[in-house]
Amino acid sequence: MTRTGRSAQRRAEDPGSAASAAYAGPQEDPLLPHGGEDAPFYTIGQTAELIGVQPATLRRLDDEDFVSPDRSDGGQRRYSRREIAQLREIVDLTREGVTLPGVRRVLALRRRVEELEDRLGTAEAGQADVAAGEGPQGDESRGDGPQGGGEEKDAGDEGTQGDQPRP
Repeated sequence: MTRTGRSAQRRAEDPGSAASAAYAGPQEDPLLPHGGEDAPFYTIGQTAELIGVQPATLRRLDDEDFVSPDRSDGGQRRYSRREIAQLREIVDLTREGVTLPGVRRVLALRRRVEELEDRLGTAEAGQADVAAGEGPQGDESRGDGPQGGGEEKDAGDEGTQGDQPRP
C-alpha cells in the first residue's frame, strides 16, 4: 500500500475526520481486500492498532486458540475482518472483567444460542408451511372431507379393536 493509501485509510478510520463522515462501510471501501470478510489481509501490527491492544495480546489470543489467523509465505500472521470482529468482542469482554476461560464460555454460549435460533426459525418456517398447506386435504385426513371419510374411519376402528368379538 502506498503512503497516500495508508494516510487515506487512517483518515477514514479516524471518527473525527471528514473522510470518516463519507465512510460507507467495509463493502464500499476500496482499501479493503478482495475476498470478503475471510480474506487474510491485516498484519498483527495493523490489527493491534485497529483493536487498541498490543501485538503481544494478539499473539496470546492466537496461542490460546481464540483465533487462528492465516500466515503469509514469510510466516507472519494475517488477520481477516471476521477475525478482527471476533477479537474486538474478546477484548471488550476482557475489558469488562471477564477472564479468558469466561470469554471462551460466553462465546460458546453465544454460538449455541445462534444455532438454536436458526433451528427454531427453520422449525417455525416448516410449521407455517404445514399450516398454510392445510386446507381441504388436511380436513380429509381427519375424516371431515367431502368424500365421506367419516364412515371409513369407523370401519377402520373395528379392525383395530383386536380381540373384541363383533356383535
